Amino acid sequence: MNEKAIVGLVLGIGAITGLVIYVSKHAQADEELETYECAFCEERFSGPDSIMDVTQHMENHIQSKWGLSGTPGWIPEDVNKDGVINVLDMIMIGQQKWSLVPIDDMVYKIVF
Repeated sequence: MNEKAIVGLVLGIGAITGLVIYVSKHAQADEELETYECAFCEERFSGPDSIMDVTQHMENHIQSKWGLSGTPGWIPEDVNKDGVINVLDMIMIGQQKWSLVPIDDMVYKIVF
């Protein structure tokens, strides 16, 4: 399977995961909403679609630096810490392999 097919598969899995989260968040629309801060910048997302929005935002960060390389962990977008911005970094985001660190009431920073 070539790299483009793998990226398509990862994005498809991420879309399905996002849809499940989207539906569950809309079911909780009357509750207080959480806010998530991007792992790569300080942009924040809140509302019923916030986790899906921040996931897409982080995938855009990875795509903008696709193919760049350096020392492992050289920039935050090197999520897999292998020194290359590639499909493995996208998989980590698509599978939501992150932790949420509270930085304020109902506000979480995404960290890998």
